[in-house]
Amino acid sequence: MKDGYQLYYKLAENVSYQAHAVLPTLEEAMANSHLGDSAEAYADPAAWREAASPGTWVLVDNVISEKWLSSPWLIDRVRLPESDAERIQLAVELAFEYGGFDGDHHKMWVIDQMVRLLLGDSYDVAVAEAKFGEDGPETYDWDTGVAP
Repeated sequence: MKDGYQLYYKLAENVSYQAHAVLPTLEEAMANSHLGDSAEAYADPAAWREAASPGTWVLVDNVISEKWLSSPWLIDRVRLPESDAERIQLAVELAFEYGGFDGDHHKMWVIDQMVRLLLGDSYDVAVAEAKFGEDGPETYDWDTGVAP
């Protein structure tokens, strides 16, 4: 298994972080912290600090205070599976770590994350196929849930 860096973005203060990209290095994750114009990226490592939980980085306070009440970007170190056995291992670990949280919305998040791990790059195609039905491509919903 290798390490990667999951970049998340939060559009507004009271909104959950949304996955933006998985990058191979921390520097690449920092350089991709933009929504279209790469000149707006927080590519300078001095703009980031490691959070209280190791393996998570947020923008430093003076960057946040310019426009935001909390960091609009978040980077998490993640383990990236390189084989089917590693995908299964990570999906099971996720189920045991987060599956006990109450609430259907949290359970759906766990299911969605497990499916993402198991399917890898074919996740988007599989979800599109699952949503397709007699009334076209949006016949059924796929709920990604809410992280606990």
